[in-house]
Amino acid sequence: MTWLAVKHFLQRSWVWIKNHWYIPLIAVLALAAFFSKRSDVAKDLLKTRNKSYKDQIDVLNESHANEIEKRDEIIRVHKEVMDQLDEQLDDDLRENQRRKEKRIKELVEDNHDNPEELSRALGDAFGIKYVPRDEQ
Repeated sequence: MTWLAVKHFLQRSWVWIKNHWYIPLIAVLALAAFFSKRSDVAKDLLKTRNKSYKDQIDVLNESHANEIEKRDEIIRVHKEVMDQLDEQLDDDLRENQRRKEKRIKELVEDNHDNPEELSRALGDAFGIKYVPRDEQ
């Protein structure tokens, strides 16, 4: 289409609208009524979407809170187990030290008159290599 054809079409349309103005007015009012009805539907849809969004956020928050609770419970149980293991280790170390001291005391009492034999017995009992001293 050329510019003259467009200009001619617009002039004829303007004349038609001036004579039949009520037809475009009715069409515009009908469209406005249609979209105003649709706006209620759109508003309801928007409200439903917002409610759905809030419900989803609530579910996520609740799920997050449950996960935090479970994590805290696991941390608490882990700490209790670690404390029990530490206490058991301390008891075992004390018991081992007590047995060592008792064994040393027995060896000293058995060999208090013979230092060479005491050194050899202590070396054998505790995995220490005994090296006799050279007497000069």
